[in-house]
Amino acid sequence: DPEFDDRGRLDVNFENGENKLEGLRFFGVQEYELIQKKDSVDFTSVTLGNTISYEDRFYEYRQTSPFEGFGESYLVADLKKTTKFEDFRISGSATLENSILGKVSAFIGYNDYNYGYNSVLELDEGRITNRLKGNLVQAGASYEKMYRGFKLFGKGAINISGDLDGNYLLGGAAFRFNEDHAVQAQIKIHSVAPNFNLLLYQSDYVNYNWQTNLNNVKTQQLQFEIDSKKLLKATVSYTGIDDYAYFALDKENTTPTPQQASERVDYLKVKAEREFRYRRFALMNTVLFQQVLSGEDVLNVPQIVTRQTLYYEDEWFEKAMAVQTGIGFKYFTSYNMNAYDPVLGEFYVQNSEKLGAFPLVDIFFNAKIRQTRIFVKYEHINQLFNSSNNHFSAPGYPYRDAVIRFGLVWNFFL
Repeated sequence: DPEFDDRGRLDVNFENGENKLEGLRFFGVQEYELIQKKDSVDFTSVTLGNTISYEDRFYEYRQTSPFEGFGESYLVADLKKTTKFEDFRISGSATLENSILGKVSAFIGYNDYNYGYNSVLELDEGRITNRLKGNLVQAGASYEKMYRGFKLFGKGAINISGDLDGNYLLGGAAFRFNEDHAVQAQIKIHSVAPNFNLLLYQSDYVNYNWQTNLNNVKTQQLQFEIDSKKLLKATVSYTGIDDYAYFALDKENTTPTPQQASERVDYLKVKAEREFRYRRFALMNTVLFQQVLSGEDVLNVPQIVTRQTLYYEDEWFEKAMAVQTGIGFKYFTSYNMNAYDPVLGEFYVQNSEKLGAFPLVDIFFNAKIRQTRIFVKYEHINQLFNSSNNHFSAPGYPYRDAVIRFGLVWNFFL
């Protein structure tokens, strides 16, 4: 329809709303090698380490007047709600590496979190607090060992005290037949609390206020990998999720609310990768197959995703500048793509509209001169030659037009 050729002429739901996300993060790592003893056949080392991080995030939704599609509002003008999150983490670790024992590490950490709002909300249905504030003490360990061609590895962690339960366990083994062929298998078990905005949220819109008591999301994953330089790299994983937490429309189908799946979600993923090279040219191919075996009403994924990149690499100006240029192609099959909610700034599950099944083509040029990297990318260039307007990133949200992006990275210290 020619009416939709010019986006500037489109009627939109509203133009007076804005959501903003800002963040600040600090991260530091220290290591001190306490003992170091190495020779041709035997070695032992002991390393002490410390990690510290601080993150401050700020999310705000503001709107000059309420939009009726979001339901009733407490205010008639100048809606504004700010969500703040502070996260401080510090941990200490010790690592013993020995030619006989392998590599053994242990750590203990402290986490202090503060998420929420400035005021408590008193409703007829009850009271909604303003803060999720607390701390955690965590402990964990990891192990690696080479034994008769096998690489054995594992790591785990658990919250030993605090307001939130959680644990993590991973174990696996890998075997390399030669330089060209290797296999690996691993199992992972994980239990973690849902995201904070699923547990607590406040808004000037009546329907966007809740305080829930959701169970931990419990994930189990089994994964196998085959890596053959002459054939391909293939990964097969099976994931099961209990108490899967997500956003979906409420019973009145008006606004998204927190939900927790009553049935188990089972998910199969098969990924294949292969790169072909000829002189300075290369073609990288990735194909992903996904299938939700149970819980397809709450977890939506495209069944097939494919990505191909054809590129050229060289060194110019007497090897003073390394360059890489080429074209990238992406495609995914149609599926019930999750919808976007601007008040939450989150996606939610919908099962009424299938979108997708369109290509994305990009052209790129990268260059590196000493510690400086330059990149230019023309994204979604195929949109210039597309006669239809059926590319969407979410229901009701057209995919962006073709755009040129330019970037510069300058490392002051190497």
